[in-house]
Amino acid sequence: MTRGPDVVFLGPSLTREAAAEIHPDAIYLPPAAMGDVLAAVRRYRPRAIGLIDGTFLSNMSVFHKELLYAMDRGAWLLGSSSMGALRAAECRQYGMIGVGSIYQALVDGTIEDDDEVALTHGDAKSGFRNLSDAMVTIRATIAGAVEEGVIPAGMAADLIERQKSRWFPERHLSATVSDARELGLPETAVEVLRAHLRHNVIDPKRSDAEELLRTMRGLPDTPFPDPPGVVMSVVFRAVLARDLVVETDSGSGVSYERMRHY
Repeated sequence: MTRGPDVVFLGPSLTREAAAEIHPDAIYLPPAAMGDVLAAVRRYRPRAIGLIDGTFLSNMSVFHKELLYAMDRGAWLLGSSSMGALRAAECRQYGMIGVGSIYQALVDGTIEDDDEVALTHGDAKSGFRNLSDAMVTIRATIAGAVEEGVIPAGMAADLIERQKSRWFPERHLSATVSDARELGLPETAVEVLRAHLRHNVIDPKRSDAEELLRTMRGLPDTPFPDPPGVVMSVVFRAVLARDLVVETDSGSGVSYERMRHY
């Protein structure tokens, strides 16, 4: 049976332009909210689904059962970087493929908190531009500054602790400069740090997203071989019904999903 295209839920982790250079044939959708994977399965019958970015707080997050449902329908499921890494770590026993360093850190317990990958970002018109920095990026960049001799190793833990104590929308790499000054870094070294952070950001979310796209391209064209067998409860059947289409007076179809977004 012919499968459809690869579908990727992508937001601030990687620009669509950069993603298209790696996997030009994929369909790129905004960060996934609850039900968006179900809608993609029905609309595209995808060969594979890559979950990189997802929504939370303002919307219900993509939930585990819809991922299992997609695998039951023959789609390969991959996750990395952000929401995708979280869900891949939680669903790995059912066959979801986790990709990248963040996923691995979640599995081995190096990362325990969901807020490590959380950030705020703009809308689709802005290209989902980052408005804050993820804790994983802050940690990696500070570690890089230590390796380059920009800041002393003994200061790194205090800088990271200050960032971790902030609410995730208020985490910015630029705040590391003022933090370092308050911790006693000499002014000349502070300016060196400022310049270093401007040009040497280490972003594991981006690199993991790139790795997911390369992994996705190498998947076989055959359907996912080991469907988990999702339990079709009454509640889950109701969720599936959200994508039913009703007819308007003009004869055009409108889905419950469109009504929900409206």
